[in-house]
Amino acid sequence: AYQSFWLDELHTMNEADPSIPWNLMFYHMKCCDPQPPLYYVIARLQFSLFGDTELTARSISALCGLASIWIMYLLGEELVDRKLGQLAALLTSINYFNIEYSQEARSYILAFLFSALSFLYFIKLIKGLQQKHLYLYVLFTLLLLYTHYYSLFIVTAQAMVVCIFVAGVKKNRKQFFSRFAIAGVFIVAGYLPWVPFLTRTSEIQSFWIGPVSADFAIEYFFDYFDNYPKLNPFLVLLMLHFFWQVFTQKNWSLAKIKENPLQLMFVVFFTAVAVTYLIPYVRSILVVPMLYNRYTIVVLPAFILAIAYSFFLIKYRLAQNILLIVFVFITLHDIVNRRSFYSKENHRKTQFREMTEYISQDPNRMFTIVEERTGWQHGYYLRKFNNHAPLLSGNKEATVDSILLKTSAKYDLEGFWLVGALIERIAAILFSSVLRQLLSFCEWPPHVI
Repeated sequence: AYQSFWLDELHTMNEADPSIPWNLMFYHMKCCDPQPPLYYVIARLQFSLFGDTELTARSISALCGLASIWIMYLLGEELVDRKLGQLAALLTSINYFNIEYSQEARSYILAFLFSALSFLYFIKLIKGLQQKHLYLYVLFTLLLLYTHYYSLFIVTAQAMVVCIFVAGVKKNRKQFFSRFAIAGVFIVAGYLPWVPFLTRTSEIQSFWIGPVSADFAIEYFFDYFDNYPKLNPFLVLLMLHFFWQVFTQKNWSLAKIKENPLQLMFVVFFTAVAVTYLIPYVRSILVVPMLYNRYTIVVLPAFILAIAYSFFLIKYRLAQNILLIVFVFITLHDIVNRRSFYSKENHRKTQFREMTEYISQDPNRMFTIVEERTGWQHGYYLRKFNNHAPLLSGNKEATVDSILLKTSAKYDLEGFWLVGALIERIAAILFSSVLRQLLSFCEWPPHVI
């Protein structure tokens, strides 16, 4: 709880506020912060029991992050054996994205967890076709779908993998088809209530995300591991080693792919990566930009497993251990020293809490607050510090000009606070406004002004 909530986390606190009606929470998810509801329902229930604080909100993500380490172990064990599971768990526990989003009051780490669980029971169902695995696969896939919209691409990829297997597998083909057909019906039926919200989200024609670069996939891959220059060469070598092992294997056969864990892992997970990257990329070009690295956290289990598998496939035990130790040491150096994750001097998040505390210490708390875009989000901390000052929204430059000129009774203020998320702009805005007024008072020519 050392870090203040930043802008997106304040969305969570306002939308999952137990004091607002449930229908208002769902309205916000439809109009303003398009997200599936599961994380917000969990957060709201927890806030009702333990209060809506930084510690309470982030404990949900912290617990999910811890659970994801265990699930990644089970996923590696299911694919090969305990050793791969241990490697996957180790790499998950030191992964930058996993740690970062295990400390944030947003749904991303929950999406990572349910993505890993969906893949775990998807693979179990492929290998064994047991009915209990069918129900667990449906359950965790629906939980994933109700956590983040990018999960739709994971389910699409899984459907494609099923089609590949149905075409190639000869043994138990009918049972294979029927099991996954039943799973598909349950998943579609379970998601139908949320389709109107999905339709509303798909109609968005403008978004805050900028144009997507052509090399975004490489950029995202390094971002998952903090894009640390000392670590990047190891990541490249390990991924090249993994793909070398995949493509130099002999006897590729869809009929026997279930018995070959490396081929099974590659087909399942990198179909998911391809679909999760390709569909949003095409839509970002044709409709509206929608690709952002943290949204793709649903495919992070694939990359962690690929790197763990690369370590696993190193033939010489001594070389494997030395490389693993170096990899872990460099990663921890990045997190502990370079990023200073566990230093109290490190403020990575926008300091709304500290800003609100500062302005609330003023004896006259009724000074009007000028806040252009983040007034609604800021309301959480204003309430926490019992600050009921009037709030002026709208263009900051125009608002400050109106106050300096006292254009109406509304702007006839003795003092005001100029605050917001884009702190670096505030001094420039105030300076430029004052300068404009000084120049106008001096009656300088308009072109100079």
